[in-house]
Amino acid sequence: MSFDLNSRAELVKKFPFNNDSDIFVVDIGYNDLEHIKPIKWVHRKRNYSIHYVFEGSGKLFIDNNEFHVEKKQLFFISTDEDVMYYPDEDNKWKYIWFSFNGNQAEQIGKSMGFCEGTSVLPLKEHKKAEYILLELLSDAEKGKINEYKAKAAFFSIVGAMSANATTEQITKNCADEAANFLETNFMRSDLSVEAICSLLYVSHSSLCKVFKNEYGVTPLRYLIQIRMQYASKLLLEGDMQIKRIAELSGYSDEVHFMKTFKKYYDATPTEYREKFKRKAKKS
Repeated sequence: MSFDLNSRAELVKKFPFNNDSDIFVVDIGYNDLEHIKPIKWVHRKRNYSIHYVFEGSGKLFIDNNEFHVEKKQLFFISTDEDVMYYPDEDNKWKYIWFSFNGNQAEQIGKSMGFCEGTSVLPLKEHKKAEYILLELLSDAEKGKINEYKAKAAFFSIVGAMSANATTEQITKNCADEAANFLETNFMRSDLSVEAICSLLYVSHSSLCKVFKNEYGVTPLRYLIQIRMQYASKLLLEGDMQIKRIAELSGYSDEVHFMKTFKKYYDATPTEYREKFKRKAKKS
């Protein structure tokens, strides 16, 4: 027998805290706002959270944005946001929430399609999701829940939302995150587009598409540009060995570096350096 939404006003289950994990569920809960007084003041959350609304409607305020939240919708709250939310007086919420944290918590929200200005989204597979969520609440009510069951239910929602997230929803944040990661990690010889996809919870094709829409080139081409520009800077600043410049530019293979450089600048690193030395002497 699944959980009866009218059986109680509130239900909360906490789990062991593990701040070393990429993602961990801190606690889950159910609230029937017909019987619980909402918090009508601006505050910040210690953990990230997602709420799924079974019934009712209400308002969500995040920083300077206001959202109307109805049944069959999810809303996402980050830890760095000023937030306030409460139900409409004539149609009060009944919702389940997951409080979570970890090294990849923010990326989870982005993978689901949430970003700045988009904090509320519909859950398309709501019938399947509601069955899983009601079973979870039923287990919690009977004392048969554990962190693994909670995490499984949590990721069933994440998975459904990630599959439904559109390119438009993830485009700018995703592209900017990828660009920033490339700019700060380009010296790593093991850096790959696949690694960034794993970090951002997006497919290779989706990342390439949104990145090119924002930056005009693919992530790989953007990485090559950063590395070549940095190598050029090192070549012109002194007499550092080519092998060392290759290493500092993110290439463990000197031959691969020289081929890439020649293709990018139409000159070998040595030719490039000598050309600019001659120009400097003439001037």
